Amino acid sequence: MGLILTALVPALASAASVGVAARGNSTILNSGIGAEVTLSPWERVDFRLGLGNYSDSTYSSSEGGINYSLASKLKASSLLLDWYPFAGTFRLSAGLVKTDFTITGTASGPVTVGPTTTTATVSSEVKWPSSGTYFGLGWGDAPARGTGFVWAIDAGVIMMGSPSARITLANIAGSTPSAADIAQEERELTDALSPFKALPLFGLSLGWRF
Repeated sequence: MGLILTALVPALASAASVGVAARGNSTILNSGIGAEVTLSPWERVDFRLGLGNYSDSTYSSSEGGINYSLASKLKASSLLLDWYPFAGTFRLSAGLVKTDFTITGTASGPVTVGPTTTTATVSSEVKWPSSGTYFGLGWGDAPARGTGFVWAIDAGVIMMGSPSARITLANIAGSTPSAADIAQEERELTDALSPFKALPLFGLSLGWRF
């Protein structure tokens, strides 16, 4: 993303207007707030730099015979281009997103790993790739409207790629599951969360253009 910012310096330096906004974001797993800086070099184009900090969410899930208490955490920064094709409020957006998206889980007591039932503390971590792409559409104040209060509503999807899972067992009292069975549990957990390689995102921003 740093190389792209460097390439955009000439356009950003000649930006006709600059805007700042507070932004609320929501996914099917997390919600939180962030901030945006918008640079408008042309009447139908915005460059948008976003910093989003999504709050943690907790929930429960059962995978492969193990009942997990899960916590998801998503932090993201983005560099997007907004295009207003009709010079109105409708816009199309695309760009790059840098993410830190992790779901951690814990389970304790009797657990079943493959054919083995034992007593242990199970820790799991599912992590997604650190970069992805965003595609979306929305409605907001185009640069042509000039300075003043601005608003925007967006709906899109972050394409993050497939996750990978890691499971560890500790405090084992009883039979120890084989490495192959633990690897199978990791695959099942990865498969259960693989639909989230494309994460729908909804956002509302309010701010001021100078």
